Amino acid sequence: MKNWETNEDFLKSVEKPTYEGRYCAIPHDLFIDEINNQLAIKGMEIESKKYLVANRGQIMIGEYGIKADDTEMNISISFRNSYNKQVSAAIKSGAIVLVCSNGMYSIRGESFKRKHLGVDAFADTQRNISLSIESAEKEYKKLLQDRDELKEITVTKKIIAELVGDMYLNESIITETQLSLLKNELKTSKHFTEDNAWCFYNNVTEVLKDNHPMNYMRQHLKVYSYLSDNFDLTNRPKIYKQLLLS
Repeated sequence: MKNWETNEDFLKSVEKPTYEGRYCAIPHDLFIDEINNQLAIKGMEIESKKYLVANRGQIMIGEYGIKADDTEMNISISFRNSYNKQVSAAIKSGAIVLVCSNGMYSIRGESFKRKHLGVDAFADTQRNISLSIESAEKEYKKLLQDRDELKEITVTKKIIAELVGDMYLNESIITETQLSLLKNELKTSKHFTEDNAWCFYNNVTEVLKDNHPMNYMRQHLKVYSYLSDNFDLTNRPKIYKQLLLS
């Protein structure tokens, strides 16, 4: 994860925009401080923090790992923000795989996304940060069930080739560069070497780690929705096609 960093002070120091009219700047500070405060109130322990930034801090992705009882996966809170209108403000709960820090983000549960418009943008973001954290544990339990089901599904090289080909050629879920990285990951992965859908899922998410902040969260959601539907998981969202249109 060569492009990730942990410097919160840098993100807070990025000059905030002063646009007038309908534009309302939602500061990076709001996400950082409010999420930390809400987690502390709920007694949830943060085990890791990392940030993916672009345009000298104008665009930010944050990912916090929250300690959980499971030995393989922690709860995650992921969020994004921008000062240049290229990315809407958003927050999503999910899970982090401990052995490799891969993310697992579901399309279900409380989710928040809004443009930086309107006088209530700040208050609306603050309120929805709280709602997203409230739903994090519930969504995390569903992701644990997803993991357990994926471990029980055997995948052959033929199935993997069909899925990878479809994700690249037909659905444009992964890029050409990521396709090359995925080919190598399938051959050389140190942690996910078994012939099951869980290992394949993590092979795919491994190549998303250094994605651009503009695409990071959306691509994770597309991968999750696509594979959940294809493997017919109990908690599958069944909205992959709708996600493509959103």
